[in-house]
Amino acid sequence: MNTITLDESLHDQLDLKELCKPNYKNHAELYSPNDNYGFAYYVKQYANYPIEKPINAILPHGIYFQDKVVAKSELNSPMNSVLCYPPFIKKAWKKSSSKKTLIDFSSPIHYSIRLYENEYEKSKALGSIVMLPHRTKVMSIKYDYEQLLLKIDQLPDFMKPVTICIHWLDVGTELEHQLRAQGFNIVCAGHFTDYRFIHRWLHLVKQHKVVIGVGLGSSLFYSIVCGTPYYHMDLDINYDMSAMTNIFNKKTTELSPESKRKVENLKSIFSKPSEVITDQQKQIVDWFTQKQSMLTPKNLYTQLDQL
Repeated sequence: MNTITLDESLHDQLDLKELCKPNYKNHAELYSPNDNYGFAYYVKQYANYPIEKPINAILPHGIYFQDKVVAKSELNSPMNSVLCYPPFIKKAWKKSSSKKTLIDFSSPIHYSIRLYENEYEKSKALGSIVMLPHRTKVMSIKYDYEQLLLKIDQLPDFMKPVTICIHWLDVGTELEHQLRAQGFNIVCAGHFTDYRFIHRWLHLVKQHKVVIGVGLGSSLFYSIVCGTPYYHMDLDINYDMSAMTNIFNKKTTELSPESKRKVENLKSIFSKPSEVITDQQKQIVDWFTQKQSMLTPKNLYTQLDQL
């Protein structure tokens, strides 16, 4: 059952500032990041687990590429267990802590999609939706705006018109005003605290033939899981993480050579615009999101109850 309808999602776009206010409804987690994007809610809904009961484990809310470090906030959390995906992050955890129980787990997007019903006719899907790289309160980004516009202009006809999905922090900023002045339709999936975030995001995505990711992020995996082709737009992006000093448990290279190769392979596999999803793309997304670890509602309930 959808947590939000297509009509409600579209109505939300009429007032992005209101949409992007924090929303803590259905939050119950002791480790608060579990609630990000509604993932703890969707996992519990799928399992018919009480929403008011917290998940006694760390539930990663995105797809990590780092395999040599772990986040200090996760390492220092009181949770004794880590629900692990992708498979290679277990290496970093094993080297960082002997106190955490590591549990193979499927990305919450797989549980979220089982609760989602597409309300938009596939035959009406039009053009593409661009997921811009986004800053956070502790990380700034810089990229060539003109280069972005040029790359969008050079997209093949089947990927037009182009809608741009912006991050909640970019609502009301110069970036939004610039994009609107260029004639783009601007949308947003809301604030990360909103438990309806992912289903709203899915409604926005399913209106388009292709998702375009500017920079590599979780949208790649979520797009393929929901059956929408994905295109990686290569753009020079400078991430300034100076405000994130010591966010990881140690100062070292975050990615091993093997992990770097995985990242470059992902970029290559999704580097060509296409209206179809290939078997190779499905397989690599299933591996990163650890689809094989997905449980039935009954078995997931048992797992959550035993944490």
